[in-house]
Amino acid sequence: MRNSNCINVPASARRPPVANAGADKTVGELRDLVKEITLNDKITESQTFAQTVQTALFAQAVKGNPAAHNRGVKRAPFVVLIGAQMPSILAEIGFLTNSRDESMLSKPEYRQKIAEALLRGLSQYSQSLSHFEVAKRTDQPEKGERSIGAGLN
Repeated sequence: MRNSNCINVPASARRPPVANAGADKTVGELRDLVKEITLNDKITESQTFAQTVQTALFAQAVKGNPAAHNRGVKRAPFVVLIGAQMPSILAEIGFLTNSRDESMLSKPEYRQKIAEALLRGLSQYSQSLSHFEVAKRTDQPEKGERSIGAGLN
């Protein structure tokens, strides 16, 4: 049998008897399931990212215009975001058909404030992600530890 990548997959590899005992899924179906889970995780992360950026943008908008309206976060299959392999957003910062927005967007200082708000949102989202500490290499194991191999202490 050939899969979509044109690799010959023997029947024994499609459903290993021990690893998937009792499972009625093929390797291809499991691969599709993993893709679906990954896509759903990306959508959830994108939603969180978008909400964080929207909060920062709205906070900036209210400073310049106390009557600013929070348009919220919307979900849609934007063409420019299709195929992204990481959380992704599209930020709407104004309408050129709105004369006030058009006037404000023509001012460098206003665009700078928008850029700073986008950076704040991105930074806040980044801070919310799990962080890992890089293990330090030690020449000697700590007291009570044993060595597990060269350079892997």
